[in-house]
Amino acid sequence: MLLLIPVISAMAAEALSLPASGRSRLTPNGRQRELKISGLAHDLNKPAGTFTNQATGYITFETLELFGYPKAYNELLITIEGNPPDAARVKEVANLVADKIIKGGRAVYSIVLANPGRLWFESFLAPMTSILGILGLIILIMSGLLVVNTISALMAQQLRQIGMMKAVGARTSQIMWVYLFSMLVIGLAALAVAVPLGNLWTRSSVKLLAGIINFNITNLDLPLQVFYIQFGLSILVPLIAALFPILSGSRITVREAISDYGLSKVNFGQSLFDQIIGRIHGLPRPLLLSLRNTFRQKGRLALTLATLSIASAIFIAVLSVYASLTGTMNRALSYYGFDLIVQFSRTYRIEQIANEVKDLPGVVTAEIWDSASGRILLPDGSETDPIMVIAPSVNTALLNPSLLAGRWLKPTDENAIVINSDVLKVAPNVRVGDQITLNIEEKEAVWTVVGIIRSVLSGPTAYANYPYFSRMLGRYGEAAATYVKVQLQDSGYQTMMAKLLQDHFERSGMRVGSTTTVSNLRQSAISQYNVIFIFLLLMVVLLTVVGGLGLTGTMSLNVLERTREIGVLRAVGASNGAVLQIIIVEGILIGLISWFIGIILAVPLSWILGRAVGTGFLGEPLPLTYSFAGILIWLLIVLILASIASYIPARRAVILTVRDILAYE
Repeated sequence: MLLLIPVISAMAAEALSLPASGRSRLTPNGRQRELKISGLAHDLNKPAGTFTNQATGYITFETLELFGYPKAYNELLITIEGNPPDAARVKEVANLVADKIIKGGRAVYSIVLANPGRLWFESFLAPMTSILGILGLIILIMSGLLVVNTISALMAQQLRQIGMMKAVGARTSQIMWVYLFSMLVIGLAALAVAVPLGNLWTRSSVKLLAGIINFNITNLDLPLQVFYIQFGLSILVPLIAALFPILSGSRITVREAISDYGLSKVNFGQSLFDQIIGRIHGLPRPLLLSLRNTFRQKGRLALTLATLSIASAIFIAVLSVYASLTGTMNRALSYYGFDLIVQFSRTYRIEQIANEVKDLPGVVTAEIWDSASGRILLPDGSETDPIMVIAPSVNTALLNPSLLAGRWLKPTDENAIVINSDVLKVAPNVRVGDQITLNIEEKEAVWTVVGIIRSVLSGPTAYANYPYFSRMLGRYGEAAATYVKVQLQDSGYQTMMAKLLQDHFERSGMRVGSTTTVSNLRQSAISQYNVIFIFLLLMVVLLTVVGGLGLTGTMSLNVLERTREIGVLRAVGASNGAVLQIIIVEGILIGLISWFIGIILAVPLSWILGRAVGTGFLGEPLPLTYSFAGILIWLLIVLILASIASYIPARRAVILTVRDILAYE
């Protein structure tokens, strides 16, 4: 079945938040028309405006004519038999239809093939889901480290109780089961919290994503398998993480247990590293004490640093990936030396186009180019998916291509062609120096590939000199587009100039098919990148929370373990402020160490994440762009986080009296 429909780009009511009465807007012929919004339609084939920065509306032919457009078709939608139809069959039918249209004397500018049985956004969801899954696994590992840290400190705190149980006949296995059962209870409690929170988080995330990709969710209930996974992880992760510290703590002898006096048994100064720290002089005594206390419990410190350093590295890596994305986009768009494109609905004489545009105010320079859709003939007789062949002016000043191999076009070139890297996706065996046969509007010609340039978010594209290209197609001296550079790079100014040019050409009797500004291309790309960045940032927030909880737990356990030592300090005259300073500085030192480790870990992590995001969303790895702003932002975050995590247990310690502290068991 073939379906012909008129489609024009408009501003959707949802994007504009318009009332039902509508709003007056200028039409291409300069007149105002007031439209009534009669309804809202949901089309899964069209991305949401929040994702592409371009909304879609539907009108009748009568309304189309009110806008100054002729009553004509410019888009053909085809439905193929089968549910879903075979992908090869879809391609075959599309090529047959395109060939028939071209033979009928009409041009085919592009062919978009839908993936049978799949929606447009599945290619976006797959890499994003994988990346979020990896980050979720990292959060799970960090949570396990948090359990190890907590249970290790708990076993150390309760050594005397363990010794007393062993003294009255308790076996090591019985003591292990007591603590393992407590971990089981903690896991079940975590499950009770995780199920509603996870459900709320999932619903919110799915609704956000559905709004972005223009997809209505009819059922937000989680599959039963999700609950099974949550149940298994809530039980297994605490038990597995706590197994080793419980085993080690349960093996303590009665003599070792009853010899514990409540003071920390870790003696600072025994290792070479401790001796180096001990030789540091010239610092205030509270700071020296904080520095030495930081490295007393090295195992606990290592686990805390692991969680915080991972959070630090991923935070910096996410900002680095975003910097790489925006940098790649800016470098790609710098390839364009023009600011806007005016595409005509048919070809016009070059002199006619040039005369209309050359004296317009605000236009710095304009070049007239031609273009057409073509397909590469493969050795087996088949053809590739369509590629766009653009014929710029000889010695064009409006392109700044980034060469990957070979060279750019020379003025004397005839059948020479330059392809971008996206062409290699449809014809991977093409190399510089190869001869390829292109079928352009049913005219086959042999071209020599002289260069390969980097793709610029444009899809498979090839470039040829205008004179030879136009002669081959039999329309020498004619072109279908003008590429314009304007005075200002401002987005609003470019949009205004595009409107001015469109109105000017229409008044001159030249039918404009479309106008495109580079600023709109940039904004559309930024909108898509922001979707990725938002979801990555949400995962980073979770990582930060886990890291902060780990640091808070560590500092609480350190203070609890040194309760009597704090009492001794208070007894010999240490003020509450001095005790607070010692503990808070210790937490800040841990935060700074994790920040430094995170800076180092972020380098390979940024590279790995950049490859995953770039390959998944752009088709090629992102170049490594290290975010120094991310380093400074995380430094501020970790200082605040460490101060809060240290102040809470420190405040709890200083409100106790010396008598209460010394009586602590």
